[in-house]
Parts: sequence; C-alpha cells; structure tokens
Amino acid sequence: MTLDILLPFYGDARLLRLAVDSVRAQKNPRWTLLVLDDHYPDLEACRWITEIGDSRIRCLRNEVNLGANASYQRCLSHVGNEWFTVMGADDVMSPDYVDVVTSATEAAPDAGVVQPGVTVIDGSGRDVQPLADRIKTFYRPRHRGRTVLGGEELATEPPPCELDLLPLALLAPGGCARLRLP
Repeated sequence: MTLDILLPFYGDARLLRLAVDSVRAQKNPRWTLLVLDDHYPDLEACRWITEIGDSRIRCLRNEVNLGANASYQRCLSHVGNEWFTVMGADDVMSPDYVDVVTSATEAAPDAGVVQPGVTVIDGSGRDVQPLADRIKTFYRPRHRGRTVLGGEELATEPPPCELDLLPLALLAPGGCARLRLP
C-alpha cells in the first residue's frame, strides 16, 4: 500500500518544514506527499519543496487564496492511492506512522476509517494535555491496543476524536468524504 499524505498550507514556513521533514523521516518509504499552498504571500514553501528533489513530494499553489475548506477539498481531488490522510501544516508524524496505518489496513482490509491515535505536543516537542484533549480522552472509546469497531458497537461508541486515515472509496464525487457505517 502507498499512502497519500495531503498537507494544505497557509502560514508559518518553519512549521511546514517540520511537518514535511516528519513525513520524509518515515521508516516506511511507501508514501506520497502533496503540499497545497493556499496562495500564501511568501513563495518559499513550494521553492523549498522543489529543492528537496524527492519525486514523492510535490507542491501545488492555488492561483488565489481559497481558504481552508476549499483548499482541503482541492487536496482531496488529488488523491490517487487507495488510502490517504490529511495532516495539518502544524502537525508532525511519528516515524512509524506509515507502518502503523499500513499494518492496520492489512489487518482490517474492510475498514472504513483508521484512527492510529494522536499525541499532542507543544512548540518544544513535549507531550501536553490541553483541556480540549483531556475532554476527548474522557469521551473516547475505552480500548487498549488495536481495536476494530463495526456494526452496533461502532454505532454506539462515541466517534473517534479525529478521522486520520480514509480509504479512497469514501470520497464522494465532489471530493467531500462520506462515511457509510455497516
């Protein structure tokens, strides 16, 4: 499996570099990365990505600023592999992220969504638990390790805090994700 990683961008190039570098540091090389620059005034993002010279990474630039939602939708129109994830330009991936989600999709090939978990970090890279994330932890399903939810169990569990990884089959023709529960 090759994972499409989509990264809509507008803002701090330093954070973008950290995000891109975390993708490049993946132990598993089976990924592609699309950075979509939402017409940020500084042209450095696409310039820097071009200089990297990695054929798995490309940068597109919107002709005008479309805003977060339209940029997200434009990213979705570029999904080419069976599974994809959208990361924020202020996110970093653990070096085993692609391995973890690949293993999960192989273990549950009929899954509609994979949620590998999230660790919130501060600007110094330290784990933190802001109030919103403590609340998410309180309401999330009480499972340890890998868990496959389906049928009634899925319908009665609170939804995962974040839908990190989706199969291409969930994309509606207009690009919006649709979720069909069993």
